[in-house]
Amino acid sequence: MDNKQSQADVISISWGFLCEDIATIREALQEAHQRGILILASASNSGANDPITFPANLPTVLCIGAADGMGNRTYKFGVEKYMALGMAVNGASVTFKNGLDGRRSGSSTATPVAAGIAALLIDYTHQWLDDCIVG
Repeated sequence: MDNKQSQADVISISWGFLCEDIATIREALQEAHQRGILILASASNSGANDPITFPANLPTVLCIGAADGMGNRTYKFGVEKYMALGMAVNGASVTFKNGLDGRRSGSSTATPVAAGIAALLIDYTHQWLDDCIVG
């Protein structure tokens, strides 16, 4: 990572590769992890049809799976430990290359939801610690 002054607390990755490793990405994520940045990545691009993708398969990355509004897993990998709402998410509409719009769902949608929750908790913790130290 070039920006050593980054104040990021969370990195959200909604993509993945079927390859086992890409050294440049792995090294950048290892550096971010060593700096205390929380890294979340979507479990897969194809549901349970493919294995957990890189970089979600790294030990320093939290692998995020998708759940419906009732908390039910949408895919059962058995290895993702963290789930977030990722099915039927309002506003998760994207325009495809062919010009059609469509809703997106799955772990790529769940990952930024989980990252937002993590960021709120981290911010709350920072505020609570600041109050404890000052007060």
